[in-house]
Amino acid sequence: MTVTVRPITEAERPEFRRLLGLAFGFDLADEELESFNEILETERTVCTFDGEQMVGTAGAFSLEMTVPGGVLPVAGTTMVSVLATHRRQSVLRRMMRAHFDEVRKRGDVLAALWASESSIYGRFGYGPAASLVDAEIDRRHAGLSGPPRGSGTVRLVDVDEAKQLLPTVFEQTRRVRPGMFRRSASWWEHRVFHDPESQRRDATRYRYAIYEENGIARGYVQYRAEEQWDANGLPNGEVRIFDLQAVDLSAADSLWRYVSSIDLIRRINYWNLPADDPLLWLLNDPRRLSRRVSDSLWVALIDIPAALAARRYSREGRLVIEVRDEFDGQNSGRYVLDTTGESAVCSRDTSAPDLSMAASDLGAIYMGGVRLLDLVAAGRAQGSPGALRRADAMFSWHPAPWCQEIF
Repeated sequence: MTVTVRPITEAERPEFRRLLGLAFGFDLADEELESFNEILETERTVCTFDGEQMVGTAGAFSLEMTVPGGVLPVAGTTMVSVLATHRRQSVLRRMMRAHFDEVRKRGDVLAALWASESSIYGRFGYGPAASLVDAEIDRRHAGLSGPPRGSGTVRLVDVDEAKQLLPTVFEQTRRVRPGMFRRSASWWEHRVFHDPESQRRDATRYRYAIYEENGIARGYVQYRAEEQWDANGLPNGEVRIFDLQAVDLSAADSLWRYVSSIDLIRRINYWNLPADDPLLWLLNDPRRLSRRVSDSLWVALIDIPAALAARRYSREGRLVIEVRDEFDGQNSGRYVLDTTGESAVCSRDTSAPDLSMAASDLGAIYMGGVRLLDLVAAGRAQGSPGALRRADAMFSWHPAPWCQEIF
């Protein structure tokens, strides 16, 4: 086949959408096309063509993402697909090579994604850096311990008021937790508040509840409710949380109490609860909280010295790290990292390494949520015991990384 890899043109948007649907098994409803087109950055797409036929898609969102102690420009790798007729023909590898070249040219030091399949992206240097908890609890067992911790109030708001209040709360929370990214005005409008019928799965449109203290919004929950009744005519409904943001424990406590007080509801589900969310420790009966842990955000270091120098560390130290990268050969080598904890410098080095690992494993520990010693126990990183313990302490971070939504 005669293969070319390039961004799509404006005229090729419909074919791009069609291929995504073929690969992921969906038909994009007409009511979703405008929002899809508004957030698609055509100049950052990287598509493969067999002659004139588009056979593979990939792209990037231009994100500003929180890392431990800072914020970095990040390429949000997205919409990756290959037609079934062209599998095992290096289509994906060609696109990822072009994608990394584009990311470097643009100046992003990290790339991040949500993996449709966890067996694919490690070979390209991405490591699973954050987790989510798909949590569900029976409303009858969702009571929180002790008296309410907040002195404020919760009230429902319509979508117009939500558009005014939610971004101010989110800007406070997203700068604290690694893995969260800034939502542009277009992202808020066409992703967060976009509420097509085709996405509701028999539930309501989005509801919005705000927690306020002295008239200032301190937290919010965005959710849907589904009406259900059992065979005996008893209420059996469900609340599905899309997003819950709280600037402190008082706000989190008050919002959870609100959700658990909604009438005619049997189950409360939050598919993307942060792994270290305080809910487990707030519940009277924590065993009742059903939790399924899964990977969420995967991270690849595109510019290793810049990425390692940009974050803060939990203790001072010096490390020489040997990185193996079979896909992106220019990343392979040794790097010396020297940090006071608050600031860091990193450059290539030729000294004997303190520890050695694959690029994907460096991506996994970068956000501070994956313990290096866990990787060592699995044989994925090597080094002297002292250096490994030092590195484990340096890279760890609180709060745990978490990404607020799939992109």
